[in-house]
Amino acid sequence: MEKDEVAKRRAYRRKKARKKRVIIGFVLFLIIGLSVLIALSLTVLFPIKNVTFSGNKIYTEEQLEEGLQIKGKNFFTISEKKIVANGREKLPYVESVKIGRKFPDTVSVEVTEAKEFAVYNVKGGYYAVSKDGYVLSKKPSKPEGVVEIKTDLSKVKIGEKIDYSDGALEETIETLIDKLDKKKIKIDYIDLTSKTDITVGILDGRFKVMFGSKLNIERKIDHLCVMLGKISDGDKGTINLSSWSESDPTGILIKE
Repeated sequence: MEKDEVAKRRAYRRKKARKKRVIIGFVLFLIIGLSVLIALSLTVLFPIKNVTFSGNKIYTEEQLEEGLQIKGKNFFTISEKKIVANGREKLPYVESVKIGRKFPDTVSVEVTEAKEFAVYNVKGGYYAVSKDGYVLSKKPSKPEGVVEIKTDLSKVKIGEKIDYSDGALEETIETLIDKLDKKKIKIDYIDLTSKTDITVGILDGRFKVMFGSKLNIERKIDHLCVMLGKISDGDKGTINLSSWSESDPTGILIKE
């Protein structure tokens, strides 16, 4: 009897072990199968076949379709940032996109187009630039209603950010635009062709402001605001702040 009990227990343990191996094998098979399915879903399966565009005024749907190359990409993994980055060289005015999905193979693309914030005058060529600093296009002449920035740059290429030869130059441009904008002073142009003779045209041609070097430029802008508050509405001319310093905080108005 004892031998039979031992044999039964051994048989039961072997049966239990086999069952456990079957369950483990099934779970592993299921995990591998799901992994393969997910991998295929994110690569080969679910290619985008239908694309619609909205919000575009500068580019046609055909140009967007060719430049952004969305068809054929994976429905689940398509990235808005990558779409813009990949298409920027051909479609520099595409600032951002917002994607809507309709399973299994249709996407809608809402396009936001960049506005021409400034025009850079580089060696006589006019390059329209967005507020984010991307070069949008080359212009035959200066467009109306945008800030003209005169400077020598190391690289200007459509579809790429402006490549400044000097980091301090970029900082000076950003400071001038930011501070004058906050003070609600309309900028006509910024001339940085000379680091020691920075000049800015403001208020639709009323004044040329001479800042000299970038030293104390924020304080000079504050002083400019004080001077403009005391100048008569009909006055025009040149405001010289090039000699402004903390020890001698003065500016000179030379009327026309």
